[in-house]
Formats: sequence, structure tokens, C-alpha cells
Amino acid sequence: MVDCEPQPGRVFRDNAVLDDALAGFGDAADLRSPWFTGHSSRVARMARAAPGQLEPAAAGLVYRAGLVHDIGRVAVPTGIWEKPGALRPEERELVRPHPYHCGRILARSPRTSPPDQTPVSRHSQSQPAAPRLSRARRLLFSALPQLLSEPNHS
Repeated sequence: MVDCEPQPGRVFRDNAVLDDALAGFGDAADLRSPWFTGHSSRVARMARAAPGQLEPAAAGLVYRAGLVHDIGRVAVPTGIWEKPGALRPEERELVRPHPYHCGRILARSPRTSPPDQTPVSRHSQSQPAAPRLSRARRLLFSALPQLLSEPNHS
């Protein structure tokens, strides 16, 4: 039976093509609400532009992490994201697992979830049982203070 399973069909010829594909997924997740339009690409650009923070290989990894860091939002009903005002506790419970969904989505490909890394969103850090941060996430978070102190970080 296992021999009948199809082999993975998509191979990216270089990182630029992979970046374009991941940007498409990030943009699609950002469409969940007009408030998110362009969010993932801005996070990715900010991360890549962290002056002097990262070696080139790490900068590419952090850029890709920025593109898809909130892709798990697609698992949350759109009405929750567009609701005016504060969320009720039961609505927060619908939002809370979106980092888990991000990890599940990214785990489908060895290119986006190497076996030694667990993708999680920045939001899960407040959760007591949050999985460890992937290398890309640690690099992204380490660059944030400098990114946010830059005058033009959009």
C-alpha cells in the first residue's frame, strides 16, 4: 500500500520561488480581514531589514517565517477578526489556537517545517504549554527590539 502513495510533487527550484509561494499564502491569510491587509509581508520585510542583526542565511529564514507567521488565522471565523470591540472569553478561545493551526499547516511540507523545528506564532508565548520556538521565530523575536526602534519600520 505504501508503495502506491504519491511522492511529493512540488519542488522549488530556488529560495526566490519558495518566497513567492509563501508570500501568496501569507497574503491569503491576511485577506481574513481588511485590518490585516499586507501584515505578513510587512512583518517579513521588517525582519529581513534588521540591520546587522542576522547573517544572510538566517535573514532568509526569518523573512520566510514572517511571511507565514499568522497563517493559522485562516482557521478562525472571519466574523471574529472583524468584530468591533473586545472579544468575549468564548471568542478569545476561538482565536487562541491559531498558532497551533499555523504549525499544522506548515508541518505539511519539509521545506516549511524541518523535523527539528516546531513552528509557533508569537501569540502562543503566553500559553503555558506552548511548544518551543523554532530557530526562525527566535531570530525574528531577537530582531524585534531593534526593528521597532527604527524610525521607518513599515
